[in-house]
This record gives sequence, structure tokens and C-alpha cells, in this order.
Amino acid sequence: MSRFGKYLGYATINVGGEAIEIVPTLRDKQELMGVQMKNDGKLDESDWNTYHTVFKRILKKSEPEATDEELDAFLVKHDIEFMLELFRVLGWSDDKKTSELKKNLNQNPKA
Repeated sequence: MSRFGKYLGYATINVGGEAIEIVPTLRDKQELMGVQMKNDGKLDESDWNTYHTVFKRILKKSEPEATDEELDAFLVKHDIEFMLELFRVLGWSDDKKTSELKKNLNQNPKA
């Protein structure tokens, strides 16, 4: 491995009590950052669609045999938790902030 191998981005996140190995790419990070910067972090439906497209692309790399239907079902249940963990891995959030947000989500689950 070259000296840049340590930057490949392999990470294991825990979502829904499951460990998932992900490999976000520079393109994934740029696309997510572009959405965040566009509206000062205020997301509309189009932004969420972009997020979900990127999330599915990242998950598909982790589980190539997963169908779109399976990935959609996973994201329906765990999209916010996945996003928080991904942002932590990308360095946009820290463990403390992520833990606090997860705790709040668990106390106020989506309908």
C-alpha cells in the first residue's frame, strides 16, 4: 500500500445495532457538502433525494448484492442515524454530538 493508503476512507459504522463497513468516496463527500452549502443546511425534498441517492451508492458499495428495494427500506428506517454516523466518519461531527443526537432521536422516534 502506498503512503496514501491510510486515506482510503474505510470505516465501520453502527446503525440500527448493525456494524456496516462503508467506503465513502471524494465524489460522495463533495455531493453531500454541496447540498449542505446550498441552503445553509436547510434541506428541501430535492436535497433529501440527493442525500438518499448518495447514501444508497455508499451502501451499495458495502453490500453489492442488496437490491434498491432493500436499501430503500433500510433508509426509511435508519436514514437519520446513517447520516449522523456518515457525517462523523467524514469529520463533520464528533462522537459526542452524534451520541447526543442519536439519544434525542431514540426519545422522539419518527412516526
